[in-house]
Amino acid sequence: MEPAKKKRGVNVYALLVALIILSVGVGFTIGWFLKVEPEAEVTPAYVLGHISIINGATFTTYAGMAGPTIAAAGGSVQVAPGGITHLSSTAYGDSVDTLPFGVTTNPQKGVLIKFPSMEAAKGWYGSFEYQKAIPYRLAGGDVIFTLAELDAVTITSGTALVVVVGTIKDATKFSTYAGAAGPLVTKHGGSVLVPPTNRTTMTDLQMPFVAANGRRVFVCFQFPSATKATDWYADSEYQAIIPTRLEAMDAVISLMSA
Repeated sequence: MEPAKKKRGVNVYALLVALIILSVGVGFTIGWFLKVEPEAEVTPAYVLGHISIINGATFTTYAGMAGPTIAAAGGSVQVAPGGITHLSSTAYGDSVDTLPFGVTTNPQKGVLIKFPSMEAAKGWYGSFEYQKAIPYRLAGGDVIFTLAELDAVTITSGTALVVVVGTIKDATKFSTYAGAAGPLVTKHGGSVLVPPTNRTTMTDLQMPFVAANGRRVFVCFQFPSATKATDWYADSEYQAIIPTRLEAMDAVISLMSA
């Protein structure tokens, strides 16, 4: 008589271990395929507009057409178009340093617009709807748009902003000028809203999107009032360093109301 054959039993523990290993492996594989990388932080972009009005009615038409296109591109107006005073302008071959504040041929305005990103700002300017408004802008005024990618800034309503946009010609002299100008801003109750080092990307939108030669700079000071801002500019200590600034950079320095 042959010995009875043993029945093969199922090793429950081995099966359980195998199932655990399999589930872990499948989960890891699925997780690897579905892995979502954290989104990179996007830096906001600001469009600064210097506006010289030629035809008020035509420019009003332009503004009415342009406004909705800003919102459609995710933008928001941080400083609404309002009166602007050119404290100095040497970026376009002219100098008004010797003129009284606010002496201009045409009414001047300034606007500051914030977009979620540089791509959003460029998309706004290149959009079909905004392009339709450009002929009215050209007929209504001379506008210089400057685009800067900056860390988010907080603008206090009712204050005065001094905005500097320009090109550095001599980095050493610019450093000397900035070191002397900064304490004078504080002396008159101002603060640096956007320091020169905050600028990462800048271009003149009309070029289009082609950076100018030299290092571009965008600086913004915030003062409690327009009087404090003009007191800073007229301070004899600041006037004494203007020759250094003129050698260091070509710039438009403007006073705007927030």
